[in-house]
Amino acid sequence: VAKWIEAAAYSLQIKPDKELEQRIDKICDIISGAQEPDGYLDTYFTLERPDGKFKNLYEGHELYCSGHMMEAAVALYDVTGNKKLLNVMEKNANLLYDHFITNAREGYPGHPEIELALMRLYRATGKEKYKELAEHFINVRAVDPDFYVKETENRDWTVWGKDPHNRKYQQSHLPVREQADATGHAVRAAY
Repeated sequence: VAKWIEAAAYSLQIKPDKELEQRIDKICDIISGAQEPDGYLDTYFTLERPDGKFKNLYEGHELYCSGHMMEAAVALYDVTGNKKLLNVMEKNANLLYDHFITNAREGYPGHPEIELALMRLYRATGKEKYKELAEHFINVRAVDPDFYVKETENRDWTVWGKDPHNRKYQQSHLPVREQADATGHAVRAAY
């Protein structure tokens, strides 16, 4: 849905379409309605595993999904001026900031993506905290190369059954600025 909204927003830049704008707006209402009061937004964890939030950063893709929705929100705002989804994703980013920065919870995205989305959100809003959170995720990645192993040991469930010891696959074998080769999962390496 996030990528569809982003693509639809960019299509509006080329070909204005009031009906498409209305469809996007209705979808934004649904997304807003799915967001929890604290800003959390991931329907899998909300509906299926509410006790698992932020406990499987390696496989859960919570931060990855937030990143794609942030990109959609920024695209929609840039093209149309519609802030509805941008407001939703700012609330989500504020929750993530509080979780990882204010409350100093350990962790970083199992699948990079949110870092660039937070930078887009920062550029759209001018709010430094989003840039700070993006930098935080970059700076803490692989500082503890065993983070995903420990995370896996602290829960009794998995999403994909991936091996948390495969550090090169998940780009946690070295801190980001020390990684000179694209290794592991191709999409992760590209991000």
